[in-house]
Amino acid sequence: MAAAIGRPSGVEAATVREQAVAGIPSGRFSTPKEVATLVVLLASPCTANVTGANYVIGGGLVKTA
Repeated sequence: MAAAIGRPSGVEAATVREQAVAGIPSGRFSTPKEVATLVVLLASPCTANVTGANYVIGGGLVKTA
């Protein structure tokens, strides 16, 4: 993905990744395991009474109120 974004402007994929990560407060991308952990939690009986919610897995990139 980073290569596809950088190619039109001649920017290396590594530079695109570094710039993207620089904007994330946690300093890294979320991992597939972190996403899977939330999916497992939401599919479990622990959240049986959750009727609607938005969960953002973005390391703080998306500001929420």
